Amino acid sequence: MSRPEPLRIVCLNAFMPGFRVLHDFAARNGHEIVLVVTLPLTSGSRYDEGANPFVVDLPERTDVLITGKLRTVAAPVVEALRPDVVISAAFPRLIPAEILQIPKYGAINCHPSPLPEGRGPNPSRLIYEGDERVAASVHRTAAEFDTGAILAQRIAPLPADLNGSGLMQS
Repeated sequence: MSRPEPLRIVCLNAFMPGFRVLHDFAARNGHEIVLVVTLPLTSGSRYDEGANPFVVDLPERTDVLITGKLRTVAAPVVEALRPDVVISAAFPRLIPAEILQIPKYGAINCHPSPLPEGRGPNPSRLIYEGDERVAASVHRTAAEFDTGAILAQRIAPLPADLNGSGLMQS
């Protein structure tokens, strides 16, 4: 049985753990990440000289686009790359329709909560509020945060030695 054609993936990330999930998936399955889109740091950031620690930690030869202008700057670049899929994880902005309509197979998001619970940019709040579960949901990306059809979901008990702040570091 032959292996399916590798996917050309555009990733939207702003946080290294989210990128690692996508990078490991792509590497394990022979897919190619053709671009990482991330956001610039805001003024007043605690990082020196505007260096984005996320970008500094990316693997060598990773093509990166740093922009907050998703419609006017990112969309034309993404379109020129002709990706099969756009995958986001830990990306704090809504992805505009101009990007969502480009990939051959659409766009999906990896979200660290048992959607629809934990919808939005701070899913760890469930743990802070006493939820005793950890979860991962993969869903179609839609016009609003975390509202697309759920494609896969795994839920497990929160390990006894893990709390909300430790969750973001693991």
